[in-house]
Amino acid sequence: MFFAGLQDHVKFLGRTDNREQLEQLYRDSDVFVMPSRFGCWEGKWRGEGFGIVYAEAAALGVPSIAYQCGGVTDILQNEKTGFLVEPDSIQRLGDLLIELTHNRTRIQEVGQRAQKHVQEHFSAQSMKRQIADALNSCQSITEIRPSANSIDIPDVLNTLS
Repeated sequence: MFFAGLQDHVKFLGRTDNREQLEQLYRDSDVFVMPSRFGCWEGKWRGEGFGIVYAEAAALGVPSIAYQCGGVTDILQNEKTGFLVEPDSIQRLGDLLIELTHNRTRIQEVGQRAQKHVQEHFSAQSMKRQIADALNSCQSITEIRPSANSIDIPDVLNTLS
């Protein structure tokens, strides 16, 4: 069911067949909206644990709108690198979309900050650096328990390069 005029402003797209097509869809978008709940209901954990799609959108300078729950909060900071709405707050979600249609500068600024944030924290280079830092901060396994099959941390770090 469409609300009055919604189909004139929102595109509901199906599956994309390749990475280039997906990237073009992000580039053609003003914002990426995926209000996904995260939590335990009916005895099962459900929803976005991390939400890589928010990082994908941000990598291309597109700010996301999401529910403030689950792993998305590791990627988005409200009003800084994206927009977060309380789960199931449909009215606030709609109001935010209307607000943003009248403020392209705000969308662009948040998109730029989102892109910078993802490059600094979630790029391949950043992830390699974080893994290297974590491994370098660990005590050598051979110091704890010498073994002929020990893990050589410098070898692991070279593999990441």
